[in-house]
Amino acid sequence: MKSGCDDLHMMGWGYFVDDTGVLYGEHTGNYDCYEYYRGKLEGKTRLLHYVNLFLNDEIRLPELLTMQCRIMLEHQLENGLCIRDHGRYIPENLLAENWVPLEEV
Repeated sequence: MKSGCDDLHMMGWGYFVDDTGVLYGEHTGNYDCYEYYRGKLEGKTRLLHYVNLFLNDEIRLPELLTMQCRIMLEHQLENGLCIRDHGRYIPENLLAENWVPLEEV
């Protein structure tokens, strides 16, 4: 953010990507202090590129959701499949509880 910004009553709405790659929208303050990012988006923040395409009617909702799923899965695979997301927890011994081996199908 730039220095010397006036943050009085400067609220706006923005899209963000959380630590697990989930897209969410939220009010944001001090938006007059933000600068346009011209670099390459990497990791889970690549989702913002597809949000931009969606908002500009360059892709449809199914394509946006597909890319979100892909980016989230890539992030999870790179970071050990975090299963303690947003207060939900699945014990390790239950992860394969409903798995059926192919020979039993």
